[in-house]
Amino acid sequence: MNALYYRSPHAEVGLRLRKAVESVMPVEKLEVFHALEDLCQRLRRAPVYLPGIAVLFAENQDDLLGLLHVRHLFGDLRIILILPDPEEEMVSKGHALYPRYLTYAYSDFRDVRAVLGRMLEQAHGTGTGG
Repeated sequence: MNALYYRSPHAEVGLRLRKAVESVMPVEKLEVFHALEDLCQRLRRAPVYLPGIAVLFAENQDDLLGLLHVRHLFGDLRIILILPDPEEEMVSKGHALYPRYLTYAYSDFRDVRAVLGRMLEQAHGTGTGG
Protein backbone atom coordinates (compact mmCIF):
# COMPACT_ATOMS: atom_id res chain seq x y z
CA MET A 1 0.00 0.00 0.00
CA ASN A 2 1.23 3.45 -0.89
CA ALA A 3 0.59 6.70 0.94
CA LEU A 4 0.41 10.31 -0.10
CA TYR A 5 1.99 12.97 2.08
CA TYR A 6 1.21 16.66 1.67
CA ARG A 7 2.71 19.58 3.54
CA SER A 8 4.06 23.05 2.95
CA PRO A 9 7.78 22.94 2.13
CA HIS A 10 8.42 25.77 4.60
CA ALA A 11 6.87 24.26 7.70
CA GLU A 12 9.24 23.08 10.42
CA VAL A 13 6.37 21.03 11.80
CA GLY A 14 6.07 19.38 8.40
CA LEU A 15 9.65 18.15 8.66
CA ARG A 16 8.95 16.55 12.04
CA LEU A 17 5.78 15.02 10.68
CA ARG A 18 7.56 13.62 7.65
CA LYS A 19 10.16 11.95 9.87
CA ALA A 20 7.35 10.38 11.89
CA VAL A 21 5.62 9.12 8.74
CA GLU A 22 8.86 7.76 7.29
CA SER A 23 9.57 5.90 10.53
CA VAL A 24 6.52 3.72 9.77
CA MET A 25 6.10 3.93 6.01
CA PRO A 26 8.84 2.71 3.66
CA VAL A 27 10.17 5.74 1.76
CA GLU A 28 9.69 4.00 -1.59
CA LYS A 29 5.97 3.66 -0.80
CA LEU A 30 5.53 7.33 0.09
CA GLU A 31 4.62 9.99 -2.47
CA VAL A 32 5.49 13.46 -1.15
CA PHE A 33 3.83 16.66 -2.36
CA HIS A 34 4.61 20.23 -1.34
CA ALA A 35 2.12 21.97 -3.64
CA LEU A 36 -1.61 21.37 -3.63
CA GLU A 37 -1.73 21.47 -7.44
CA ASP A 38 0.82 18.63 -7.64
CA LEU A 39 -1.23 16.57 -5.20
CA CYS A 40 -4.37 17.25 -7.26
CA GLN A 41 -2.64 16.19 -10.48
CA ARG A 42 -1.64 12.93 -8.82
CA LEU A 43 -5.17 12.31 -7.61
CA ARG A 44 -6.62 13.00 -11.06
CA ARG A 45 -4.51 10.26 -12.66
CA ALA A 46 -6.15 6.93 -13.34
CA PRO A 47 -7.54 5.75 -9.99
CA VAL A 48 -6.49 2.17 -10.68
CA TYR A 49 -3.40 2.58 -8.52
CA LEU A 50 -4.67 5.14 -6.07
CA PRO A 51 -2.86 5.02 -2.72
CA GLY A 52 -5.00 4.10 0.23
CA ILE A 53 -3.74 6.59 2.81
CA ALA A 54 -3.16 10.33 2.76
CA VAL A 55 -1.32 12.22 5.49
CA LEU A 56 -2.32 15.87 5.08
CA PHE A 57 -0.83 18.76 7.03
CA ALA A 58 -2.83 21.96 6.72
CA GLU A 59 -0.32 24.53 7.93
CA ASN A 60 -2.93 27.30 8.07
CA GLN A 61 -6.50 28.17 7.17
CA ASP A 62 -5.63 28.72 3.50
CA ASP A 63 -4.10 25.23 3.26
CA LEU A 64 -7.19 23.72 4.83
CA LEU A 65 -9.51 25.64 2.51
CA GLY A 66 -7.46 24.44 -0.47
CA LEU A 67 -7.82 20.84 0.67
CA LEU A 68 -11.55 21.31 1.20
CA HIS A 69 -11.90 22.74 -2.28
CA VAL A 70 -10.52 19.52 -3.81
CA ARG A 71 -11.94 17.02 -1.31
CA HIS A 72 -13.90 15.32 -4.10
CA LEU A 73 -10.54 14.02 -5.38
CA PHE A 74 -9.79 12.12 -2.15
CA GLY A 75 -12.41 9.46 -2.84
CA ASP A 76 -11.93 6.53 -0.46
CA LEU A 77 -8.52 7.58 0.84
CA ARG A 78 -8.04 7.07 4.55
CA ILE A 79 -6.98 10.51 5.71
CA ILE A 80 -4.79 11.46 8.64
CA LEU A 81 -5.23 15.21 9.04
CA ILE A 82 -2.93 17.52 10.97
CA LEU A 83 -4.28 20.97 11.78
CA PRO A 84 -2.33 23.95 13.15
CA ASP A 85 -4.43 24.18 16.34
CA PRO A 86 -7.70 22.99 17.90
CA GLU A 87 -9.59 26.20 17.07
CA GLU A 88 -13.25 25.25 16.73
CA GLU A 89 -13.78 26.57 13.19
CA MET A 90 -10.64 24.81 11.89
CA VAL A 91 -11.66 21.53 13.49
CA SER A 92 -15.17 21.80 12.08
CA LYS A 93 -13.82 22.44 8.58
CA GLY A 94 -11.25 19.67 9.00
CA HIS A 95 -13.98 17.15 9.73
CA ALA A 96 -15.48 17.92 6.30
CA LEU A 97 -12.53 15.92 4.88
CA TYR A 98 -13.76 12.89 6.88
CA PRO A 99 -10.37 12.08 8.37
CA ARG A 100 -9.83 8.73 10.03
CA TYR A 101 -7.61 10.56 12.48
CA LEU A 102 -7.15 14.23 13.32
CA THR A 103 -4.39 15.78 15.40
CA TYR A 104 -2.55 19.08 15.78
CA ALA A 105 0.78 20.58 14.81
CA TYR A 106 2.02 20.78 18.40
CA SER A 107 1.87 16.98 18.66
CA ASP A 108 5.06 14.92 18.90
CA PHE A 109 3.41 12.72 16.22
CA ARG A 110 3.76 9.45 18.14
CA ASP A 111 0.01 9.21 17.68
CA VAL A 112 0.37 9.62 13.92
CA ARG A 113 3.00 6.87 13.82
CA ALA A 114 0.70 4.57 15.77
CA VAL A 115 -2.37 5.29 13.65
CA LEU A 116 -0.46 4.99 10.38
CA GLY A 117 1.14 1.76 11.54
CA ARG A 118 -2.27 0.36 12.43
CA MET A 119 -3.68 1.37 9.03
CA LEU A 120 -0.80 -0.37 7.29
CA GLU A 121 -1.29 -3.52 9.38
CA GLN A 122 -4.99 -3.58 8.53
CA ALA A 123 -4.25 -3.08 4.84
CA HIS A 124 -1.94 -6.06 4.89
CA GLY A 125 -4.31 -8.20 6.95
CA THR A 126 -1.94 -8.44 9.91
CA GLY A 127 -3.99 -6.39 12.38
CA THR A 128 -4.98 -7.98 15.66
CA GLY A 129 -8.50 -6.59 15.44
CA GLY A 130 -8.79 -5.04 18.88
